Amino acid sequence: MGCNTTGNCYRDQVQQRARLWSFPRRISWKEMADGYPDPRECLAAFLALGAAEVLAGVKPANLLRIPNHNNSCGRNLYRLWQMHGRELLDNSPLVAATMRSDDSGALLLLYSPQIIQRRLNSRCAATFLSSLDYDVSGTIEHTLQQLASRFIGNEFPHEIGLFLGYPLKDVAAFMGRSHLPISSQRLWKIYGRSRRSETLADLYQHHHGVVATQLRHHRGAPFRLLKGKAVRHG
Repeated sequence: MGCNTTGNCYRDQVQQRARLWSFPRRISWKEMADGYPDPRECLAAFLALGAAEVLAGVKPANLLRIPNHNNSCGRNLYRLWQMHGRELLDNSPLVAATMRSDDSGALLLLYSPQIIQRRLNSRCAATFLSSLDYDVSGTIEHTLQQLASRFIGNEFPHEIGLFLGYPLKDVAAFMGRSHLPISSQRLWKIYGRSRRSETLADLYQHHHGVVATQLRHHRGAPFRLLKGKAVRHG
């Protein structure tokens, strides 16, 4: 549909850009860090928020950067991770794989073995990774070791989106391996027909918000969430 005036055309363009690049704001760790003065619970809450959608069982993995400096809660989360991280993930549905670690901190892939296995077992995902010279015949750990080897400096391997549960069409288009036009933006750039991708992104956003609310309002929530248990109300 055309526009009758230059003003109308400009207004339509502004509205179109707003639709393309606007998406719900995610609750950040800084907004709730002050509520956790205990160092071990501080780390547990940080991990639970960072892996919210994975703990909810709707997403295979999340990337979480743990900085090696004092964070909003006045704690060094990287040191806390070194002290308490493995213990907190004992008997948890989460597994942590280190993608990168240096003096600035660590970059972790927090994943659900069951969900990520289903993701990697799909024929389309296996074919795509094979085309990128991955050996997909081994274990999850073997595949993730190959992924970690591609984190060079500050560069991320673009296929990380596949592991994070983004639709393959969007990952492939972002990497220039298809020619779909960009159509919208959520946690990732969405290409081509956007409805299913946006619905998935909204699902992730919803569960992130649910976990954030539980962390804010329920005593002991970080530890229960990391164990894969529902938070009791009241």
